[in-house]
Amino acid sequence: MPGTRIVDEDRKKIDKKFICTSCDMLLCMPMQTQCGHLMCFACVQALLESSNPRCPAD
Repeated sequence: MPGTRIVDEDRKKIDKKFICTSCDMLLCMPMQTQCGHLMCFACVQALLESSNPRCPAD
């Protein structure tokens, strides 16, 4: 399960470090990639299972 959806009004109040690099939602069970980006555990897992496991922010 990716992160938690947040409405635009609340998004303005939340520091970007709490937003997943992959799903662009509030981090859920956050993990840090080797390149330093934060992603939800489920997003990292899906990325590692994909045919091209590269950080979406790079």
